[in-house]
Amino acid sequence: MEARYAVHFLYWKRDKYNAEDYFDSDLYGKSNFKVESYIFPFSHFSFLSILTLPVMYLRLFLKLRSFRWDIVHITHILFLAPAVFLTRIRGKKFIYDVFEFYYLNAKTKLPYFLNWLGDVLHYFECILAKQAVAIFTIDSRQEKLKRDYERFNKNVNVIYNVPRKNYITEVKRFQFDLKEKIMIYIGGINEQKGINKAVESLLKIRKRYTDVRLLLIGKIEENYKKILTDSIRKNSLEHAVEIKEWMSFGETISYLETAYVGLALHQPTNMIYRYVSRGNASKFFAYMQAGIPTVGSNRHEIAKVIEEEEAGILVDTTNTEEIVKAIEKLFGNSKMALEMAKNGMRAVRKKYNWENEKQKIIKAYEKVQ
Repeated sequence: MEARYAVHFLYWKRDKYNAEDYFDSDLYGKSNFKVESYIFPFSHFSFLSILTLPVMYLRLFLKLRSFRWDIVHITHILFLAPAVFLTRIRGKKFIYDVFEFYYLNAKTKLPYFLNWLGDVLHYFECILAKQAVAIFTIDSRQEKLKRDYERFNKNVNVIYNVPRKNYITEVKRFQFDLKEKIMIYIGGINEQKGINKAVESLLKIRKRYTDVRLLLIGKIEENYKKILTDSIRKNSLEHAVEIKEWMSFGETISYLETAYVGLALHQPTNMIYRYVSRGNASKFFAYMQAGIPTVGSNRHEIAKVIEEEEAGILVDTTNTEEIVKAIEKLFGNSKMALEMAKNGMRAVRKKYNWENEKQKIIKAYEKVQ
């Protein structure tokens, strides 16, 4: 809209949230902004859902025929082929917004001997993306994704996944002086995200800090639910661990602001973390934005922002003793924890915020007018 376009947003409704939960309320009622929740045949992609793609594409084509448009902005690889087809027959343009490692995600779901199919998918993705007037992609180690797309398309922009300034307030010093200390984690809840290590660390830390609690906010993977609940029950931590489902970002921030430390204990087993870089550090940015220090992994480039901004402590997240030592160091030194919290919030306010990042998108749209 800042690039002087009217926006008609077709929201792929894949969870309990409506499109309204993702936009500022002041957008509604504006004549140049319209949003529709749109339910396709499946909510989450699986290989079986490929069978329903023709139905999804037909519904999409019929919908796009019902109003005038100049540029279609797609945010999923499944819409790449239809975008190429539509823009060719109608003489329009499309922008490809890539905010996931689609081919790496495919590899993690395929048997090892079929991993090569992920590379084939990526090649055809790049061939189709050649037709886009602009590509927005996530940050990656040594800009791998950017370099891949630039072999086919010269207008590639790396977009950081950073928060907006409007949720930034000031660091609340009182939280570092409370007797009850909260360790918090936000994101997908599974073993690869280090939740086992978080529970193990909590058990050890409570021997010294008996009032410490662990708060997990996110969606638990189905095959991990029993493992997690059994671990909590086995260690008698039912009253020390609280699990909450995904909530709006505003609600999440309110919980973050009462916590003492944010956890990002990613394990090295996940292929994705070998490739992501600082621009994907949404969890770290959320902790920094809320004014709490982070304890995270020292193995991946994604956490370099914490080290550079002195906004937390990086450790070997496969080593429970290192995790415990880092958290207890913060618990035992509220002055250091407060300083790290301020450093993180200052970095988000000055550098890592959407107000800065969106300028890349505005410039890209102005170029293709």
